[in-house]
Amino acid sequence: PPPQLPFTLERPEYYTVPSSQELLEMIQEESLVVRDLVVGRTGYGEVKFLGELDLWGLDLDKTVFFRRKEISVYPDDENKPPQGQGLNRRSEVTLECVYPIDKASRDNVTDSKEIIRRGFPAYLEKKTFNMGAKFME
Repeated sequence: PPPQLPFTLERPEYYTVPSSQELLEMIQEESLVVRDLVVGRTGYGEVKFLGELDLWGLDLDKTVFFRRKEISVYPDDENKPPQGQGLNRRSEVTLECVYPIDKASRDNVTDSKEIIRRGFPAYLEKKTFNMGAKFME
């Protein structure tokens, strides 16, 4: 049988950087240490977990969730490890397809000039700040 990864990520629309094949080559005894691991969901976004992380035994299917305009890591606080352990660490999040909604048509506003005119970048920056995070761009 082909070698198996020592962590779980089976949802087909989710991916990692480095790739599964590259991660297989990084296994050493009973550890899989990765620097700046990226977990993403096609069409939704990705999260980069900063620093060195041992993936051995982690269940990413039960830990990382992307939904429209949001990400959750450890949605159940009972299973969240202390800060700095597992995936509970500093990270950079990129969300895709985050647009303001036109109230009349209920459509996404995708024109960059209209997005700026509506103050959407400032709105996102404020929401990010209120979460205790830093808005990058």
